[in-house]
Amino acid sequence: MGWPAVPGAEEYRLERSSDAEGFQPLGRALGTTYSDTTVSAGRAYTYRLLAVNAGGVSGTVEVKALTPPAAPAQFTATVVSSTQVHLTWAPVTGATAYFLQRTVGEAESGYVDLPLDPMATLYSDENLEAGTVYTYRLWARNAGGESPRLLRTLHTPTVPPGLPWGFRGTSTAHQIDLSWEPAGEGGPFSGYRLERGLGATPSSFILLYDGLTPRFTDGDVLPTTLYTYRLRAWGPGGESEALHYSLATPASFSPPLRVLFIGNSLTEYPDLPGKVMELAEAAGESRGLESDRVIRLGQSLSDHWNAGIGPETARGKIAECSWDVVVLQERSYTPIVETAAFRQAVGDFTEWMNACPAAHRPKGLLFLNWPNREHPQITQSALDAQTFSLADLLALAVAPVGTAWASLNARYPELELYADEVHPSLIGGYLEAKVLYSSLYGKPPPALEGELDWATAANLAEAAWAAVSDLASRYRLPPP
Repeated sequence: MGWPAVPGAEEYRLERSSDAEGFQPLGRALGTTYSDTTVSAGRAYTYRLLAVNAGGVSGTVEVKALTPPAAPAQFTATVVSSTQVHLTWAPVTGATAYFLQRTVGEAESGYVDLPLDPMATLYSDENLEAGTVYTYRLWARNAGGESPRLLRTLHTPTVPPGLPWGFRGTSTAHQIDLSWEPAGEGGPFSGYRLERGLGATPSSFILLYDGLTPRFTDGDVLPTTLYTYRLRAWGPGGESEALHYSLATPASFSPPLRVLFIGNSLTEYPDLPGKVMELAEAAGESRGLESDRVIRLGQSLSDHWNAGIGPETARGKIAECSWDVVVLQERSYTPIVETAAFRQAVGDFTEWMNACPAAHRPKGLLFLNWPNREHPQITQSALDAQTFSLADLLALAVAPVGTAWASLNARYPELELYADEVHPSLIGGYLEAKVLYSSLYGKPPPALEGELDWATAANLAEAAWAAVSDLASRYRLPPP
């Protein structure tokens, strides 16, 4: 503070008042200036000046002053995403407005004002560039001036590259060739990482390849071994999600496993033979699947038997005596509603198969159904009882599709196995195929994502193998 000299004054006295407080002595000055160093930021003060000499005290002169606000406390800048930053700060006593600016990098210039409400204590900065350094500058203001300016610098992350697609492979006994298509979307790309694990659901993976080319030849493989490969793209923003692909190496050339499917829409609509063949190829079976089918939509095994012995009938096909396995798939309700007809037809077909010479006699595989929702009185336990008792009587193997169906439905009720009241959905169809694969080849099926996600495919494979491996040996086919 400063003032003109008063003639005759020997000293000056200052008093100060803040808000509703009364005036209190502040200090003395022999000259015409005084500095008050005990003020608080953002607070209004009134000062009163008096001149003094031996004759007494003069009248008073008052002046008002406002200190600038303090710098905002708790100023934080948080990265929300690669394109958004959230900024917050605590309110400042005496502030009448806040100002926020941003610049790219850590420069001291180039700041631009951000559209901030004057008394706001938070701001969300959107539409930023991924992988960029930003510096924010914040200060408070009132009529007395501005607070010190605070700086916060941060780096927005880059996004990972997109997921590659079209992951595929071919195998020989000692080599697996893999290829894939690059992703068209996502963040910056630096390369691919390819890992390999052993089996359908590996507990661990080893890194095979880290490079730019969308293909790889794995020459360090063994014959008749199932491998699962895990592929990711990576870049400055991290790694993409993973793709999995299971493939097995064959042993050496062996004649195919020839299977005849006899059934109805439960075999035809999910293309059961085709899906089992797909699994055998993915597993690299040394004996690949060669199949034929005789389908009568909506019909029973009795209807198949009564169709005669023409070349395209079930009996005509069996009479060729060129099959390793014959799958007998009955209507889902017939074992319970038409038990006698079911038992008679299966018995007739078994006798027909046994008429082939011993060296060319097919093995019978009885398809265990799941419950038909149109017949709610039919339970899985009732289907089990009829199917296994007949298998015992006729020395047939069993493909426990219904067992796997019930197990999967209990563990993962969110998976819809039915397409309608009778037929399998896409998931149900793949479950059928995995059970048939394990029944025919005596081993766990490959996960084989196909049109499914990896977790669902793995769950189906686990349920299928559990159902088959839990069977007593008399209900299982010998290894091919």
